[in-house]
Amino acid sequence: MTQTFLVDFLLADAGDLDCDNFQDFQENTGFANGVLGSATDIDLSDNRACGEIEEEDRRATFKVIKLFSDRNPMEIEATLDCNSGLIPVQTTNVAPGQNAGHTFVLVFFSTPGTDCQITETDLPGYTTTYTASGDSVIGDESDCFYENVQPGDENLCVIFNDLDPVTVTVHKVWFDEHLEFNNSLWARAHYDCVGEQNIFDSPDHFYSNTLWFHGLVDSDTFDVWPHWNGLTWCYAEERVKDSSVDSDDSECEELPVRIAEEGIECTIYNTRIYEGIPTLNQYGLALLALLMLGIGVVGLRRFA
Repeated sequence: MTQTFLVDFLLADAGDLDCDNFQDFQENTGFANGVLGSATDIDLSDNRACGEIEEEDRRATFKVIKLFSDRNPMEIEATLDCNSGLIPVQTTNVAPGQNAGHTFVLVFFSTPGTDCQITETDLPGYTTTYTASGDSVIGDESDCFYENVQPGDENLCVIFNDLDPVTVTVHKVWFDEHLEFNNSLWARAHYDCVGEQNIFDSPDHFYSNTLWFHGLVDSDTFDVWPHWNGLTWCYAEERVKDSSVDSDDSECEELPVRIAEEGIECTIYNTRIYEGIPTLNQYGLALLALLMLGIGVVGLRRFA
């Protein structure tokens, strides 16, 4: 069975190509035997292939818009993958922004039965969502998958990358075996971040807040949305007002936080300082009792 492919003369250097000089079209566009089949597979008797309709009706277009939640200016690699057409697989870098983007053009595709999908390369640290719209049948709106693409179809794929938070874990450890001081009560520390990405209006996202700990060993976490420039860092400190506690938070003084980073953690160490009267063991107490008894005997003899 002979397949009919649609010819887009705009891909050729010569502007006067027609059905009589198709060999020139092959040379100008790089379309050769074996790419999509031999030249005999193309039905040039089809008027649609001989320029008797408007240029935009001989091709399908796929506009790609790329957006970042954190306004990252990085270009991403997007791919159009179709099951027929010239060129069936196309890859290019797409700059972000509503007024930027890239338009893929598909020509020489079979109708009916041409399906296409647009994807981007994996981007660690971001959650990617796709939104498809356009003239073609939308097979899956969340994947920018288009079915039964027709000549003249204009489609749009919006790729949105939402920045994922990076979790920082702060541990608190007491170096103290004297439970009578009740170190298991709640304690708190303060954290803050510098150079983070301010992309949220919601009060649920904090870049400076309080960490809570309970017991001799405990941990608490906080989330950070790092800036794409790589200059975000955080710190945690325990603002101790009790003179009987020594706090070492040097591990948490400066914690670099990068996009897609995992396993960021530090530890705050606490030591109890004893300022009371030192206690005696059983031998010391016995010696003290004998000393007091001796003093009492001497006193009795003096006043006897």
